[in-house]
Amino acid sequence: MIVRKTVIPRREKTYSSFPTLATNGDRVYVFFRQGRTSNRQCHGVDGVVKCFEIEKEVLLRALGDDRVTSLFDLGRETTVFGSAGANEIDAIVSRPQENVYTLATRLYNPPQLLKSYISFSDTPCFQERTEVRVKGVRWLVFYGKAFRSPAGYVFPAYGALEGEGFSRPLLLVTDNGESWDVLSWLPSNLEGHIILNESSVVHDGDQYVIFMRRDTPPYGIWYATSFDLQAWSEPQPLLEKAHAPMSLKVGDRLYLTFRDLSDPEVSAVSLLNPLDGGRKTVIDTYHGDLYDGGYTDLLVIDGYLLIVYYLGNEKAEPEIRLAALPLGDYGWACEALGIARTVR
Repeated sequence: MIVRKTVIPRREKTYSSFPTLATNGDRVYVFFRQGRTSNRQCHGVDGVVKCFEIEKEVLLRALGDDRVTSLFDLGRETTVFGSAGANEIDAIVSRPQENVYTLATRLYNPPQLLKSYISFSDTPCFQERTEVRVKGVRWLVFYGKAFRSPAGYVFPAYGALEGEGFSRPLLLVTDNGESWDVLSWLPSNLEGHIILNESSVVHDGDQYVIFMRRDTPPYGIWYATSFDLQAWSEPQPLLEKAHAPMSLKVGDRLYLTFRDLSDPEVSAVSLLNPLDGGRKTVIDTYHGDLYDGGYTDLLVIDGYLLIVYYLGNEKAEPEIRLAALPLGDYGWACEALGIARTVR
């Protein structure tokens, strides 16, 4: 059974998007971006990064109460940075180790302004951020959750290398958030037209798996594997008509969420077990522009798999929702999706 609750309600002329999740002690944090709708720019304008904070006990009670449809009045919303006159976009919170949290954001006013930032903190409360500049990288955008490795803190990203006119998946590494290097990059512009960009990385046993968005028709999600985060297998297609992959390994199961474009009439947020025969579950659906929804994040709390996501409408006024699925009960898997090649 899938339980769905509203986190940030839909508001007139308001664009709420790009949510990610973290926990600290007895509290759950949803970081997201909120701006004004605009017919001149995708994802709206005047965006700021915000945080919705709720006690874990309150959240768990609400998940079990059918009378509660919205979490918004049960928690607290705050603005994190709020750069006046800028347009903040993205709010990717990560917990690469027990006492380290990071928040990746960017300022986006094309074509003049495209800067990516990182914040480090010992709690999910961020005060300062540092612009990220990497030698040999012309521009970059963070995507996916950061994690700790023997090389340092690794951040999935995408961007353009110096001298290239297309984007590719990047793995960036840092020890302190101030000095950065390219740990590795993956092929892109495959066959002269297949562009790969947004990516999510998980550690699966003795190997790493990276899931990447194909940003050219017919769109889709590709994957590759590595034993050391530096030498990667040749990227292979996993799904067609999909965007925005986000992955999480829980025990012996790997979960992949994504924006599902398989139905031409309606967009969806879906969940896939790519190591389990490709079984797919539709979490939620939405109408309106396909880009006005679908970005997700995953977290496990007290036996629940939580999925946070945003859903658009025909006025481009998305809301943010949270779905909860009980781990160990796979009755919510309602559709079998045949995939010719699994990830292992």
